[in-house]
Amino acid sequence: GTASWSDANNWNPNGVPGSADTVTFDGTSTANSSVDASFAGTIATLNINSGYTGTLSLARSLTVTTSFSQATGTLDLGSQTLTVRGDFTVTGGTFTAGTSSVVLSNLGSTGTPGLTINVPTSLTFNNLEINSFNTRTVTITSGDTLIVTGTFTHTEGYLDGGTIETRGNVTIAATADGTNSASGATVLSFVTAGDQT
Repeated sequence: GTASWSDANNWNPNGVPGSADTVTFDGTSTANSSVDASFAGTIATLNINSGYTGTLSLARSLTVTTSFSQATGTLDLGSQTLTVRGDFTVTGGTFTAGTSSVVLSNLGSTGTPGLTINVPTSLTFNNLEINSFNTRTVTITSGDTLIVTGTFTHTEGYLDGGTIETRGNVTIAATADGTNSASGATVLSFVTAGDQT
């Protein structure tokens, strides 16, 4: 078969995953896989579990409406946008940001809870946007650092815990709610050799 997500023959059970489906990569197959341009672009959950040693690459943008986790393997975002509307967890593997944008958001309804970001001490993004509904809290695990080499944008919601290390431009929208010190205010650090705006 092909490596394409839009190829029904690549999946077990047979069929292209849809917006309500959980996609799991594990030791069942270690083949490389591509979110290709013909794929619809939305799934419920993405798990890259222990045992998967291949590369998952994005050739189009992908929206994950529930949660994302990576324990192993390689995720190559290329120049695409990965939107996760729920918990974002990376405990292992290789996360390659490229020139991509990552949007972490719980937007959906007023009853949607906040979300948690958990990475292995630090994780590097290109562009990163955090957009949490109204006064919902985005919790970065204590001791974790999100490194943003492109633009960091805080659109809405509270930030709690961890550090966001910015090495490019920073945009804080008027709708952003600042930090929530329930477990320690999020530290926003500026690290660059040149100008930041």
